Amino acid sequence: MTRPRTTNRLARSLGAATLITAALSASACNGSPDATHTATPSESSTPSTSSTQTPAAPTAPVLPSEATGLTVESADAFASFYLQLLDYAAATGDTAVVKRWSDKGCIGCGELIPGFERKRYSGDFMHRGYRSTSVRLNESKTKAQVKFTATVGKHAVEPRAGGTVTSYPGETIHWILTLQARGAQWIAFELADEKG
Repeated sequence: MTRPRTTNRLARSLGAATLITAALSASACNGSPDATHTATPSESSTPSTSSTQTPAAPTAPVLPSEATGLTVESADAFASFYLQLLDYAAATGDTAVVKRWSDKGCIGCGELIPGFERKRYSGDFMHRGYRSTSVRLNESKTKAQVKFTATVGKHAVEPRAGGTVTSYPGETIHWILTLQARGAQWIAFELADEKG
């Protein structure tokens, strides 16, 4: 399976200040799919906080039981979980948990992670309204491809060391997350913008 490259569109949806400049082309999993699933919409499990309360410090997401194993359903649940990991990394700068669930060769992941470590995201950056549009497994059930949408709200990005704040209006993202089996569990193999 060849890895797609990451686009500027993917970088913009995570805040253009991450300065990801590689180009990307979406790719499908090798092998003909032997399982396909179209999921129903589900909301992110990330709690919202009231503007009158002091928000609690974010806690790292924990892999839900629905995301365990190597099935179409677990691939869909893993994609939602991985999006929550990206939100956590953006909110805290702590990327250890994202790295744990990403293949070391994941180009899209590898370009995003340093941005989360160097940049501070504020406003409504959280991905809301996760909805998979297609989930496919390859014949050997060692790879899966999850196409999904989510919404990123209006937010700002600033270097953690200080500097110019850049504001973004928010948008709907259309991503492809390719998963790889590690033992009996999915990990992120590649993250790409579906629109290329």
